[in-house]
Amino acid sequence: MDAFPVICLIMPFLVALGGEPQVPRKELTLPGVLSRVEAAYPKVKGIAQERQVAAGKLREKQGAFDTTVSVGLEYLSYNSASSRGKNAEASISTATVEMAMRSGAKLLVGRDANSGLVKSPISSTGSDGTIYAGIKLPLLRGAGVNEKSIAELQAKLGLPLADAAITQVIVASKAAAGGAYWEWVAAGRKLTVARDLLALAVLRAKQIAREVELGAQPPIAVTEAEQEVRRREAGLNKADRDVQKASIKLAGYLWQDDGTPLPPPAAEQLPSEMPAPAFLDVARLQVSREGALAKRPEILAIALQLGAVSLDERLALNDGRPDLSLVLQPGQDMGRLGIGETLKAGINFSVPLGRWDASGRRDTARAKTIKLTQDRELTKRQVMLEVDDAWSAILAAVERFHATDAEVALAKRLEEGERKRFAEGDSTLFLVNQRERATAEAIGRLIDIQLEYQQALLALDAASIAL
Repeated sequence: MDAFPVICLIMPFLVALGGEPQVPRKELTLPGVLSRVEAAYPKVKGIAQERQVAAGKLREKQGAFDTTVSVGLEYLSYNSASSRGKNAEASISTATVEMAMRSGAKLLVGRDANSGLVKSPISSTGSDGTIYAGIKLPLLRGAGVNEKSIAELQAKLGLPLADAAITQVIVASKAAAGGAYWEWVAAGRKLTVARDLLALAVLRAKQIAREVELGAQPPIAVTEAEQEVRRREAGLNKADRDVQKASIKLAGYLWQDDGTPLPPPAAEQLPSEMPAPAFLDVARLQVSREGALAKRPEILAIALQLGAVSLDERLALNDGRPDLSLVLQPGQDMGRLGIGETLKAGINFSVPLGRWDASGRRDTARAKTIKLTQDRELTKRQVMLEVDDAWSAILAAVERFHATDAEVALAKRLEEGERKRFAEGDSTLFLVNQRERATAEAIGRLIDIQLEYQQALLALDAASIAL
């Protein structure tokens, strides 16, 4: 047997033994990438401020119930109504603490000190002034439901609404980063295939050159072998560029805690293996469906919006009621010329005639409720379809993987058989090269299916908020 056919038989073993020496490396893992995204990705850190914005708006609305302190001092010099042409003087000082309650009631305590010829209807007080406490209590409109309390309740809904928006951005960012990670891993695996394929061609070209020198091969064989080397070099360059491109894309999601971007991951950080697709427990489908309905931020956001619209409708209905309020303000007039106990009591009643404002806001709220209810049902349906689609993609990827894995095994058998035939003089270098390329292409398709499987897993986890 000639030396060249023998070398063709043992060449795959030489390639396996002649690779670069293995050195310890710190592999970049998917959990590591996802943790970096959640901890430091600028888009995630930026959206996290939405909760602070919502909290600020809540404090703003709560400010409507802040206790207010009012102090006033007036000096009057005027023409007396009882003695025209005669100058009259008076001094009026007030101090009031007022608090608006969420029930619609207003509480107040205060002190008035008025002296001199005080104008009517402001009354004089004893030398030590009058202290009093009072309440204004709505009985119909504004009782328990009023503009300030509704605004606060709606602002409180803003907190979970902001959380839903934050969750949506985090999940989307992690899913995108995970997809970029697996694209990088797949590109790395294809680079290894291209490198091994080129190594075969280089070894063969060297052997053929020696055979040509010995006269065992025609000179044209060198040309064919060199052509194959160049073809595979181009393939290796493309595979290397694909790894670099995927690495740069992945780097867009990798940041340090201080906001400094991390460099693109190096080839040494590629994992040594890519997980093989496997069927999932069918119970996971039901868990994913339930998780999606319970956790999807789009559904939660619509539920919160429905709550806010419901509050709008409650306020509109309350504003259409008559205004009936009770005022009670007992006090104590003290000091020289004081009269002791004082009392201010009254009842106020008013009724809106047209009620267009309240009825218009009520109808608007009801129309929004119908729209949001339909949106919620549509969103639920879309979410379920997303889960089902991801599940279907997983099953299809597993089945395709098994079929393509069998194809790879057959391609390797054909490659080995062609190499044996070539060693026995029954085949050509062209056919050997074709078989090797066919095997590499089948392995490339297998890697693509592994990538699709991992992306489908990410889609399932993202759809059910399991990332």
